[in-house]
Amino acid sequence: MHIAEIAERQIVRLLTPTYHVFDLYKVHRNALSIPLLTETAEMCTASGANAAVPQVSATASRDRNGQLHISLANTSPDKAEQVEIDLNGIPADKPREGAHGVAGRIRP
Repeated sequence: MHIAEIAERQIVRLLTPTYHVFDLYKVHRNALSIPLLTETAEMCTASGANAAVPQVSATASRDRNGQLHISLANTSPDKAEQVEIDLNGIPADKPREGAHGVAGRIRP
């Protein structure tokens, strides 16, 4: 076996948290930002400097094909949060003409 073959077999991909953040938000690049109204609990920051961040961070955009993208991130390392999204009258199971419905993925 050649050294190159051994090295190739030992390559391991390690996906960092930063990779996952960029992957989550890549659909928003070169898209029109859509304002959101969010109601969520706030969490104190580790610095304790009376600073707080929303427990659920939300971003929305519409791409050049007209597809709406919504990304949510729970900033709590140990507390789950229930989320409700109002799509302004568009039912998730019967999307407007030309839309592809609602799809998504949840990552731990």
